[in-house]
Amino acid sequence: MTVTWRRMTIAACLGLVLAAGAAAGLPRVAHELPKPLGNVARLPERLWTRFFPPRVSKNVRLADLTGPEREAVDALAKRLDGMIVWSSNRSGNHELYLLDLHERAVRRLTHDPHVHFFGRISPDGARVVFLRSQREWVSARDPTTLWDIYLVNVDGTGER
Repeated sequence: MTVTWRRMTIAACLGLVLAAGAAAGLPRVAHELPKPLGNVARLPERLWTRFFPPRVSKNVRLADLTGPEREAVDALAKRLDGMIVWSSNRSGNHELYLLDLHERAVRRLTHDPHVHFFGRISPDGARVVFLRSQREWVSARDPTTLWDIYLVNVDGTGER
């Protein structure tokens, strides 16, 4: 039993080393972002509340950003072609939103009672691919939920 346990431990450690080595070949952007990275982890929701409070001028919106938040916006705008897509339940169910960092504008991309998750911007930056639940008002944690793949243009039109 001890030999088997040791083999499993060695195999697991080797797997971690190989996985870490494979990941080392990926491009790193963390060094280009400001410290601490905690600001970046909450960026979409924080940008929404910082940039777009109701009835507030653009100068006031931008003035309230901290130094690290401004640096994060600048660094992400260069690396991400200025677009971030995420899912939020601010409307009552999970819809997709797109933040254009260059225009400082947020667009809601989906408008229905189905749940929308895992949006990704296409390589050409023209469309967003995402998952939509087949039933309305479901939990992403429910293992019985079935999902379909959809596309939508970054301006919110042409959903298919």
